[in-house]
Amino acid sequence: MLYAFLYSLLFLGISFFLYNNLKHTRLKSLQTNETLLVWTILVFGLALRLVLAYCTEGYTTDMNCWRAWADHAAAVGPKEFYSDSMFCDYPPGYIYVLSLLGYLRTVFPVMPATLQTVIFKMPAIIFDCLTGYFLYKTAKRMSNEKAATSLFLLYILNPAIFVNSAIWGQVDALFTFALLSSLVCLSEKKYRKSACILAIAVLLKPQALLTLPIYILAVFLDKAEKQRFFLLVKAAGSFLLTFVLLSLPFIITKPPTFLFTKYMNTLQSYPYASLNAFNLFTFLGLNAREITENIFGLSYGVWGTIGMLLSIFISCYIFMRGKDKSKVFFCSALLISGSFMLCTKMHERYLYPAIPLFFFAFLYNCDKRIFAISISFSVLHFLNVLYVYLQSAIGTYYVLPPDRVAYLISLIGIFTYCYAIYVGLSLYVGLPSPNGDIDCKESRIVRKDVLIMSIVTLIYAMLSFVNLGDTAAPQTTANYGAADLGTVKNVDSISVYKGIGDCRISFETSEDSLVWSAPIIFEGSDCFKWTNYSVNVPAQYIRITVLGDENCVYEVACWDSNKNRLSVMSKDALFDEQSLAAYDNTYLNSTYFDEIYHARTAYEHMHYMQHYETTHPPLGKLIISIGIRIFGMNPFGWRIMGNLFGILMLPLMYLFGKKLFKSTFWATTAMLFLCLDCMHFAQTRIATIDTFAVFFILLSYYFMYLFYEEAEVLPRPLALLYLALSGTAFGFAIASKWIGFYAGAGLCVLFFAALFQRVRKNNMKELLICGFCILFFVAIPFIIYYISYIPIHIADGADSYWHNFWSYQKHMFQYHAFLQEGHPFSSPWYSWPFMARPIWYYGNNSLSVIGKASSIVCMGNPLLWWASFVAVMYCIIFKFADRRGFFVSIGYLSQYLPWIFISRACFIYHYFASLPFAFIALVYCLKQLLENHPYSRRIVILFLIIAGALFLLFYPVIAGMVVPQTYTSSLEWFPGWTLGY
Repeated sequence: MLYAFLYSLLFLGISFFLYNNLKHTRLKSLQTNETLLVWTILVFGLALRLVLAYCTEGYTTDMNCWRAWADHAAAVGPKEFYSDSMFCDYPPGYIYVLSLLGYLRTVFPVMPATLQTVIFKMPAIIFDCLTGYFLYKTAKRMSNEKAATSLFLLYILNPAIFVNSAIWGQVDALFTFALLSSLVCLSEKKYRKSACILAIAVLLKPQALLTLPIYILAVFLDKAEKQRFFLLVKAAGSFLLTFVLLSLPFIITKPPTFLFTKYMNTLQSYPYASLNAFNLFTFLGLNAREITENIFGLSYGVWGTIGMLLSIFISCYIFMRGKDKSKVFFCSALLISGSFMLCTKMHERYLYPAIPLFFFAFLYNCDKRIFAISISFSVLHFLNVLYVYLQSAIGTYYVLPPDRVAYLISLIGIFTYCYAIYVGLSLYVGLPSPNGDIDCKESRIVRKDVLIMSIVTLIYAMLSFVNLGDTAAPQTTANYGAADLGTVKNVDSISVYKGIGDCRISFETSEDSLVWSAPIIFEGSDCFKWTNYSVNVPAQYIRITVLGDENCVYEVACWDSNKNRLSVMSKDALFDEQSLAAYDNTYLNSTYFDEIYHARTAYEHMHYMQHYETTHPPLGKLIISIGIRIFGMNPFGWRIMGNLFGILMLPLMYLFGKKLFKSTFWATTAMLFLCLDCMHFAQTRIATIDTFAVFFILLSYYFMYLFYEEAEVLPRPLALLYLALSGTAFGFAIASKWIGFYAGAGLCVLFFAALFQRVRKNNMKELLICGFCILFFVAIPFIIYYISYIPIHIADGADSYWHNFWSYQKHMFQYHAFLQEGHPFSSPWYSWPFMARPIWYYGNNSLSVIGKASSIVCMGNPLLWWASFVAVMYCIIFKFADRRGFFVSIGYLSQYLPWIFISRACFIYHYFASLPFAFIALVYCLKQLLENHPYSRRIVILFLIIAGALFLLFYPVIAGMVVPQTYTSSLEWFPGWTLGY
């Protein structure tokens, strides 16, 4: 699989290089010998496939079917081919090809097995090359010779194409070639010819029927044809006549409904939510699950049907709005890829036809985004098919969850499909541009902005990933384990890595394996962390028995008095990952602070287990589980998603600053303020849910500002788009944490303030926008929030989803409303801007004996926090009537003021959601105060240098660095600051 990833990277590099030959629609003829070059590419592509076909056996099940069907077809002929004695779920189209191969086997009965394999792969290999050549000829016909050769080379080298034919041995290339030819005829309005070729494609594989809605619409939307209904009837007649004539040799003695029954049986076979297709259902952990299982009262099969209808609706809508020829290929590819991503019973190979169709769409349209989609789907499809093929080679025919590769490919595939929808809407429907006539040039994002955002984000990302957490942790569990130390040794202590559940263990020792000591019972509850217990006993033999819940102990290690790990001889799972053992639990190898709740619950959601933490909505933990699915249940895996969202906040802050201040300098300043804040760094590197909520809150305000800024003159479609995006982000925020509801209050105020200006400028009809906002800010957020409880519902197995859902809402409210438990690091709301009581997340007390300390403290950058609070007060008191000052003030107050009424214990990290608005207020005030000063930029740069110096000064205590205790104590500037032992 490593080589597959390497080739994927190589293919991406080749694609990027060759794009220079593709980005212009009209180019001069090549100066080289074009014919020689084309034939060289063709011969190379054929040779590459023949080598791969010879070196690989193909997918065993399919290859055995080809051989058996070929022999049967040659022996009995087409008339008797479909019989009870021979299983065959393929229609007659490919049986013609297999008949020829079967006759060949009778002529040459003695043939090496490898040569037979190559022969049975040969039809698909030939049509691989033919499709590439067809692509080349079509491009050349469009007077694009240089692009034609480049596309031809890219198609020949495309791993998604040759993995299907030369390695797997499947025949998708044949029906795809027929489908492609049919669509070319359809784009040229040769409807009857197109229908005849489509019949051939359907006879080869029934998946060709997926594009039938595009064919029907193409005829009905042809305004040049006055009798479109009769034209459709003629095309349907051509389709049926071709279909029947080609099928006749096989069905002449069969009932009239024989083929229809066979197609239906084929469609009903493999009744799984997904059959190794890395799509939405695999992403949800439902690969190889029966489609009869239910969720939300509907079976997976019904949800798959809904997904199919949704993909048809989207593709047909885009097709109806499009005008150029490329829409035929793009919408057909979008329909196939949508069916693959959203429908049940999909196989790993069903995305294949979409790839050449996207290539043809790019050829007709020359939009670089279509090219990016085709390359992305190519790599994803290649990895999907090859991964399933390699798994089958070791006897694993179903990729069962959790599987990191399947999860990652599914996730990227879903995003690629969503991006394809966006591109389709942009190209053919015409989404309004964010940089329309109403937009100021100063607020547009140009190359300079992208460069600044990229550099700052990259530098911050590199720093944030340093010592984020170990990438490996014990993974195997057991309920009993015995080990031999070799000789009698003094066991000073043992370390236990615990999982979920009651982790009581019994520890027994012996010097001769005959007489055993009385068991010592150790108890513990914190999960996914190392715990060290002192024992101080001589022993050669030890045994561990788990007394609590099963499978809750992952690893045990023994240590001497010098903290050296004792070597053990054991075949038991409790001692099989000794290299990962740790004497102390640190933030690098264990959970810390609220990770013991959120990382654990993310793991439980991933496995549909009974969940532990129910005091917050599920979405934040579900996002954490994405990292766990990809990188495993280890500190890096459960922290990476929070870190990535923290990194993404930086460019988002830049975009916000650019929109607000119409200046690259001040946008950079806003981003750097967030980048240099200590709380932002510490809070986003811990696996808790606050990061996700704050990110979506900031995103919802960003889209609201796009509406708010030019509400009076904003075109209605663009206004509705911004409001819809704001409402969607708001939905994700409340599904992550209830602090998102506070944002809703601020968004409501800003919306009505902008709407008042819009109505006054235009007319009362603009009040109709309120109706849409019920959808955008009530219905859509509720749907997002509601469906985020799917994993909980599955784990609970409750009969009534609504009753189960509502019981959790009541539980959350009661918990937060009546929680009276205190905490040594709690702090009142009014103390947060002054950092009176930072919260100490982590400390390693074992270092104190040598005068060292390692701490992670949630606190702010003193200069930025104190200055930003002054700036906020300035905006509220003096600039509340100003348009931007009002926006910033409302954003800040909506996240801060609600905490006045919260009686439960609160902490300084509850100020996290207010920080972006405080920093924007600081930029606003600096700009106001210094814009007329000749040395304003120098003052701001000096301000940033001091803030950067303070960030570096406090970096050791926000990043867990091991430093002298004297260093941490020197930073405790105020009595409430506890930064180390």
